[in-house]
Amino acid sequence: MVGNGRRPNGFVKLLVGSVFLVFIAFPLLAVNAAAEDPPIFLLKWGTPGIQDAQFNQPSGIAVDTSENVYVADSGNDRIQKFDGAGEFLSKWGSYGVGDEQFVEPIGVAVDSAGIVYVSDRSFFYVVKKFDSAGIFLARFGLPPTDNTLFYVPSAVAVDSTGNVYVADAADCRIQKFDGTGILVANWGTPGIQDAQFNQPSGIAVDASGNVYVADSGNDRIQKFNSAGNYLTQWGTSGTGDGQFNYPGDIEVDSAGNVYVVDGGNNRIQKFDGGGTNLTQWGTPGTDDGQFDQPTGIAVDASGNVYVVDQGNHRIQKFGRPPGETPTGTNVPVSPVDPNPVVPGTSVAVTFSEVTGAGTTTVTSSDSGSPPPIGFSLLGNTPVYFEIVSDATIDGPITVCINYTGMDVGNPELLRLFHESSPGVWDDITTERYPLENRICGVSPSLSPFAVLEATYQFAGFFQPVQNIPVVNLVKAGSAIPMKWQLRDKNGAFISDLSHVAIRYQKATSCSDSTLLNDIEQAQASGNSGLRYDFSSNEYQYNWKTAKSMAGNCYRLNVEYFGSIAHGADFQMR
Repeated sequence: MVGNGRRPNGFVKLLVGSVFLVFIAFPLLAVNAAAEDPPIFLLKWGTPGIQDAQFNQPSGIAVDTSENVYVADSGNDRIQKFDGAGEFLSKWGSYGVGDEQFVEPIGVAVDSAGIVYVSDRSFFYVVKKFDSAGIFLARFGLPPTDNTLFYVPSAVAVDSTGNVYVADAADCRIQKFDGTGILVANWGTPGIQDAQFNQPSGIAVDASGNVYVADSGNDRIQKFNSAGNYLTQWGTSGTGDGQFNYPGDIEVDSAGNVYVVDGGNNRIQKFDGGGTNLTQWGTPGTDDGQFDQPTGIAVDASGNVYVVDQGNHRIQKFGRPPGETPTGTNVPVSPVDPNPVVPGTSVAVTFSEVTGAGTTTVTSSDSGSPPPIGFSLLGNTPVYFEIVSDATIDGPITVCINYTGMDVGNPELLRLFHESSPGVWDDITTERYPLENRICGVSPSLSPFAVLEATYQFAGFFQPVQNIPVVNLVKAGSAIPMKWQLRDKNGAFISDLSHVAIRYQKATSCSDSTLLNDIEQAQASGNSGLRYDFSSNEYQYNWKTAKSMAGNCYRLNVEYFGSIAHGADFQMR
């Protein structure tokens, strides 16, 4: 995400026109002593060179939602992509000014959709936009000279809504764009006052949209809201807790903690969102956990920290021991299954609040309670995930399961279920990431979890109702007879009413499809109700509309197990 993290010639010079100003005094803010243990060294990868997984002065780093790692391999003019264990996946780029070429790429960021942004020195300095496979999409900052032109864009960050923030180092300002490259805002001028900068080299955005800037030449961190309004700052020159020697990259985790690459001091410092120092680690050297001019930092959803150790031409990964569950809020934990039923599967847990530290474990098994009607376990080998923690936890629990290696029919039909009591399964699904083989949900407790696939077959809607995209024209106030069938994966009819829900919503407008003639009602009046007709093996729902619906469009959906919906559109006249 950031520039080179080195203080030039041992002091800072700020260019204003043709005059060089040297600053030796900086704003002061008090910081507390370290309040937690630093993470432990987990692994490293990289050696000097030009081959895959080798580096030449790597600079920036970013991690996507699947914990794939993107590294700006600056001296080799390319981006390299790895998994979270450091295994090489792909690369793109070569020396040049073409769309998919670079001249010393510096910073890198990735958004929630997997779009990769790279700040590059080529062609008058630009930010380039790629998909996760390295296919060029767009660029920001092209001439002619205007308010969006960059002069050494050293770092880039993306917020949750897709806005792109660029630390424009030599221009001493921050520029904010929407995802298409249209300038939204900018702020900053050269100087040492609030909201002024001296070679800003790192930038990050938290979940609330607050923007943190590593004001490198002023040895401080400045915090702004998403519009660029100044909020606070911390840091002074030095080697003590909360002091810096040319801070480079900066990152924010899901809990709002701020990680700063203190490049000149060869260490990483961690703060809360208000600037209180929590911990630090690193000393000069080549051993595990030591650094030689660290430049980039990224934090994954599990709380693991990746550091670009530029002078040692490598990436180092830090984190807690697997399953360790410290106190705090929004605590990510990555328990490791010692003997997974299906290799490649993994579990990540985020606790809303942990009031007593402990250990969280996961064990997969091929035996458990039968899945609910209409759903099946994946493949020929059933997999149940038992998650247990001896930590004291409170509030909802977010569980994400990576189902890599499991036999999936249609990823769009997957749901994450939680066995709330023996034989009782609850659908807790909140997000599906089919391209990442990952599904997430929110549960009130820890007990067995399973990834299930909807295997029922929907037949209908039967006459007189027509299916989407056709729009049915009906008289408001009449009763509409809805009829359909459900079968399981073996073709047997499903007659269980308890998991069927009927929902309708008002639409802004109906589709452009041709309207049918009026539906001839099977009955002129009646109340809404759902029943199952065993003689025809049909679900029958008599939708009693209201006269007040006239002139509007509505979509009625049939949902099974709170998940897959089948709908029909209606124009009320």
